[in-house]
Amino acid sequence: ARRWTMGDKSDGLGGLRRKSQQLEEANLELKRVKERRDLVFTLAERGGGLLLRGWRRELDPDGSMDVSVKELDWHLRRLGLGDFSAKTIVGVNKMDEMLTLEELCPTDGELVSRIRDWIKDEFGSPAALWTVIDSKQLGNLDREGWISACISNGFQGTAQELSYLFDFIDIDESGQVNKEEILFLETDSEARDKAIFEEKMKSRGQVQRLWASVYWSELHKDLSPLHRMAPRPWMAKSFESLPPLVIVRRQRRLREVRSRQREAKSVFLKGLIHKFGSCARAWRRGIDPNGHFYIDKMILRHFCRTQELDKEVHLQSLWTTLDTDKDGRVGLQDVAPLGAVALASFRAWCRRLCGSCRGIWNLPCLVEARAMPQKDGSVQLMSDRKILVRKFADCLKVLGWQGGGDQAEMLSALDYYNAGFISEADLYWLDTWEPPLFLTADASEEAWNEIRDSLLERFGTPLNAWRHLDVDGQNEVSWAEFVAGCSCRRIRYKGDTGGAWRFIDGDASGYISMEEFSPEHYNVLLHRFLFGALLPPAAKILEEKLEDANLSLPALRKMAKGPLESFQEGLKKAGIDRVVPKTAKRLAESLCEPLEKVEKKLNLSEKGLRELTLAALELALGPEAYKRCLIFVSHTDESWTSGKYAAALSGTPWADRVVVGIRGAHLQVRFMEEAAPKGSHIVVMDDNIQSLVVEIPDDSVVAERKASGVADFNTQPLTHEASCFNPLAGTGLSTMEEPELMCFLRAVCPELERKKHTRNAVEILSKMQVTSLKKFKCLPQQRIDALFEALKLSQKKKNNCLHAARCKTKLPIPRVLTKPSDGCQGELQESKKRGMKAELFQLICRAGREMQKHGVHVWGVNPSKNHFFLKQRGDSMRKMAESTGFFQDYSCGLGLVFGAWFGFRVTHNPQFYTRQGQIKDDVERTLRYWHADKKLLRFARYGADKNGFRPGQFKSNKGGISSNSSQQDHSAEAETAIRSLIQEFGQYVRLPKKNEKSSCGLMWSEDGRISKRSKRRKTSLVHQPSKRSRL
Repeated sequence: ARRWTMGDKSDGLGGLRRKSQQLEEANLELKRVKERRDLVFTLAERGGGLLLRGWRRELDPDGSMDVSVKELDWHLRRLGLGDFSAKTIVGVNKMDEMLTLEELCPTDGELVSRIRDWIKDEFGSPAALWTVIDSKQLGNLDREGWISACISNGFQGTAQELSYLFDFIDIDESGQVNKEEILFLETDSEARDKAIFEEKMKSRGQVQRLWASVYWSELHKDLSPLHRMAPRPWMAKSFESLPPLVIVRRQRRLREVRSRQREAKSVFLKGLIHKFGSCARAWRRGIDPNGHFYIDKMILRHFCRTQELDKEVHLQSLWTTLDTDKDGRVGLQDVAPLGAVALASFRAWCRRLCGSCRGIWNLPCLVEARAMPQKDGSVQLMSDRKILVRKFADCLKVLGWQGGGDQAEMLSALDYYNAGFISEADLYWLDTWEPPLFLTADASEEAWNEIRDSLLERFGTPLNAWRHLDVDGQNEVSWAEFVAGCSCRRIRYKGDTGGAWRFIDGDASGYISMEEFSPEHYNVLLHRFLFGALLPPAAKILEEKLEDANLSLPALRKMAKGPLESFQEGLKKAGIDRVVPKTAKRLAESLCEPLEKVEKKLNLSEKGLRELTLAALELALGPEAYKRCLIFVSHTDESWTSGKYAAALSGTPWADRVVVGIRGAHLQVRFMEEAAPKGSHIVVMDDNIQSLVVEIPDDSVVAERKASGVADFNTQPLTHEASCFNPLAGTGLSTMEEPELMCFLRAVCPELERKKHTRNAVEILSKMQVTSLKKFKCLPQQRIDALFEALKLSQKKKNNCLHAARCKTKLPIPRVLTKPSDGCQGELQESKKRGMKAELFQLICRAGREMQKHGVHVWGVNPSKNHFFLKQRGDSMRKMAESTGFFQDYSCGLGLVFGAWFGFRVTHNPQFYTRQGQIKDDVERTLRYWHADKKLLRFARYGADKNGFRPGQFKSNKGGISSNSSQQDHSAEAETAIRSLIQEFGQYVRLPKKNEKSSCGLMWSEDGRISKRSKRRKTSLVHQPSKRSRL
């Protein structure tokens, strides 16, 4: 009976506790329901009677559809609900501590989720939806237009629901919605933030253009400064700094500079003709009387001062106009181009006929002409040492000379005194001239066809070839640019370069335009310019009118150099009327900008196979890149089965480099490894890479690129001919390999690891000419004692070294040491030097050596293409080299081996094969190689620019891992792979915590394994009963 009574009491106490706990939970749930109801009422009141509008206005302005406990607590106090508990409203047992719209109001949350999923599945993004529903490009939609557009495009919902969503989007209650207001419907938080930021910046630019337009119009009203509508001086600084006005001032300065240059050259040439009769004679008598045939800037300035032309001519503008190739010299062909052509042609003809120009002086025809009395009108001459110009020209015709260029200019150059006669000394002057190659060559269409075919084979299209020729973006290619800069040397052409130039430069102007270079593709530039400067409807109409009027892009540029009124009058005279003033103004402003800034750019999805990775490889390795590369395609790829690959590669060396592999990026890499012989070094790249980039270590070059307006001024593409910078440029250091004997001494004497001791020891070893361990073992005892005495090592250390030398001691990995460079040695390496390979070739070879040295089997590059980040990594490596005395431009720690560009050593080992699909194959590959090697090589100064194609992200038109897939399948496969990788490699990676961002979905441990503290934190997440709860 006593035991039954005690048990009854025990059960009674436990039941009371359970009932008390249930009552507390019920009261807490009632409190949560009441507080949520009051919060919903308050939000609806703040939203003008609508909960969704109040939610977005008060709690969720960024459109994430959730709010944290901390933010909610602040909002409750702001809304006057300070007595409410944010934790109670959210829920005590929730792990994420976030209140979502669906939890607060399930019906409204379900409606918002439905339209967000519909936008993602049907259009991909809210921005794409807006381009569809705003077909008239009005910039906004009213309620009726929103409802009809959504229903017509397949949204499964009622008009009442769409009207409610319209009120949700129309946060300012204006009755209309625009593109910026619907961008918050994006499900991806990063894409949403980026789209909203870009749209805000676009709106900001529109406002700035409006302010600039108003200020500009008020500024040119010629009002009195005291007028109430006149611009205020203290506000001018703010308005003048607006980007539209800055651009206008820059354009005005460019127009003024170019106008000044044209005027300076015109006045200069007119002055020469007025004082000397012709430009060629002025060159010979005044500009270059010593017969050097080249002058510098000081000589030109002295000539202008002596001839009193410096008062009328702006010397700097004149020099810029004459020195077209920017080599610091001006020649006869720059002052009198047609006369130079005639003189060069005559000189070449004389050399073929008599061996020199003086040789024709003693020809029978000329001797007979000088022996007889000479008469030309009122001029009479009796001399056998001179000949009248008229007689000389007649004798040349008799001898069969038919030269090109301006023959009158040529004869005036030979008539030194402008007296109407020529002497033997004049011909001797012509013998001393060595004209440029393009003046002496004969026009050769065959040579030009060979160069054009080589350019098309190298660059793919005439537009790309022209871009590589026109390095300064002036839409004109000079002879120096054609040969030395970007043409014949790059394609290794060894034929008649001058003949090809003379064929396309028919007017002997010294430069060629795009119209001369490729007339059939010239109109493509006009098309891209119009569609980049104007809206598509206006651009299409104007393009048709320009074709009817036969107006080219250079003609439009020439017309746009004057005022806007003259530009409009020029269009009317050409037969192009009814052009809206706003369109004419926009067109005139765009014509003054460089073509690269205005023209319509091709999207990555619009670029073909030859414009992406293959073009980047040809640029980095040269035109023979195909000899070292293979193109792996899937056997089920539609582009392969339909013949698009064959059509794109036909007529190119890449046509025979295609290998049909397996579908899937992870299986394709395994296919490559199993097909290659063991020990091979294979480099894998994606097919959608725009360029392979490397950071620029030289700050002066970075400053020049930044001043010239280059966007990614901290990096440059890898090219096989451009300058290859030493990574230590600017530090005054150069590198050297650590001697073998130094590695041995470091292994035995750890104190030599320090920078100062290492440098001193290397200098001593170099002076004593003992760098190898084999040579050290053969040294006599006396030299060994001298060596250790110079190294200041004790007798004990000496005995240890000698004992270790007799044994097989494992040497540490050799390091790259730094030393002061001699002059500019090591600052800049020219890859054009004999025996020096392209930088990409050097990187791949060095990566192979470093893999063998460290005993690893994979290497990669920086996953980021951000030029600031690449520059930062390079600077940190250089600072480390200055402080430690050792240089290492790669890291060996755990980090992502970027799947777009990596290399590996073929081992045929199954433990390196990926197994979790292709979405996270680069993450899995990184972990498997790290688990086996405990090291990874990542060259942080290099990166792959995949602009527009974010790695690991789904995109319908991306291809590759996104082909034949959907957003749901992509996400499901990624989540499955992440769970499997955490289960298998949990000691190396973990899931990101709140507010942590990860590009690959996982966070790497700092030292390659989870620390003990992390393990304790990880085990604490498992809710084990405490002592109090057990009691």
